[in-house]
Amino acid sequence: MKIFFFAFSLVLAAKTCSPEEAASFSIIYDSWTERIEIEEGRLSYFVTRYEYEKPYMATPSSSQVDTVALARPLSPRQLHELASTVRSSGFFSLDDAYGAPEGHRYYPYAITVIMPEKEKTVSFRSNPEFEEAPPAFQVVEKKLREVAGRK
Repeated sequence: MKIFFFAFSLVLAAKTCSPEEAASFSIIYDSWTERIEIEEGRLSYFVTRYEYEKPYMATPSSSQVDTVALARPLSPRQLHELASTVRSSGFFSLDDAYGAPEGHRYYPYAITVIMPEKEKTVSFRSNPEFEEAPPAFQVVEKKLREVAGRK
């Protein structure tokens, strides 16, 4: 039993990072309605508000990005959990883009992760006629929204 626990601890340690390492990465989640930035241990949350000339129109007449709707430092534990989630999810193994092909209507979502050893941007073009976002994208997106308080 002790050998199993020791081996399990080694596997967990290999997939996680120290709080110092976690503080040295950044994540940017960009969607058509919000943006979450985590840089230098600080979270910033922005909201895009759309205005419609007529209420029945599907295309907005204008948009405005609110100044920082939320800004606060993250704890070393939160940063550690984010970095661990990114690494254990398989995010770095994803292709660069998923969802609707170019030329089709879609809602854009993108996650960019910058760590000391890796950098990756994954885009998801949401359209119900095409594939869903891959599970690794969804796991990282969910964790980011949770940390930002936007479940």
